[in-house]
Amino acid sequence: MSERYTEQDCRRYAQLLAEALGKQFGNCLEQVDGKNRWIEGCWDVEYNPVYGGARIIEISNENGGQRHPLLEPRLHPYEFCSAVTMARRAVEMVKQEKTVGEYYQDWREAYKKAYGRYPEAKP
Repeated sequence: MSERYTEQDCRRYAQLLAEALGKQFGNCLEQVDGKNRWIEGCWDVEYNPVYGGARIIEISNENGGQRHPLLEPRLHPYEFCSAVTMARRAVEMVKQEKTVGEYYQDWREAYKKAYGRYPEAKP
């Protein structure tokens, strides 16, 4: 691994997956009649490096109850970003009915747009 992944990376990758699935991401608390209310179905990332890293949470009720829609255990940021990328690619392939090669090229272009360079090949 030549790149170091952070909490911000985990959030960015999870947000892309949430968008692909049509889920609201982040800012899961809203004001209604002067009271805070949790937005049911909203996704966010729970990150704690001491307990293993990141996992996606989904708000399950107005009181802030949470569930873990994809994985229960937390993953190291690199593993988390890799798993979320795989899930996002699968969702996009199903939505667009693209071949793996076509999707990979689109992903490379999106990566370049986001980071200003193409991803480095991993050995």
